[in-house]
Amino acid sequence: MISHLGLIRTFLNYTYATEASGYFVELSLHSHWQVNEQLTLTPYVTQGFDFGYASQTHDGPNHLQFGVEACYSLVSCDKITNWQYRNIENINCS
Repeated sequence: MISHLGLIRTFLNYTYATEASGYFVELSLHSHWQVNEQLTLTPYVTQGFDFGYASQTHDGPNHLQFGVEACYSLVSCDKITNWQYRNIENINCS
């Protein structure tokens, strides 16, 4: 049985460039879903906004991204996590 692990998490990333005199903002929504004891899936949506950062001629929405992060626990203290960029993270219990 798949169970939801709580609220939808909201993330806001902001970058300002003094050379471009502009900024870039990304807003993301993430939701964690426990598939079984070892597997957690996290679907997300990210909307980017450009205000003179990448282009001086465009202000407003830049990109819209959808994805899923999968986290699989190998043993009780180690995990392999796969993001859309295929980063792998090994978490060691201490």
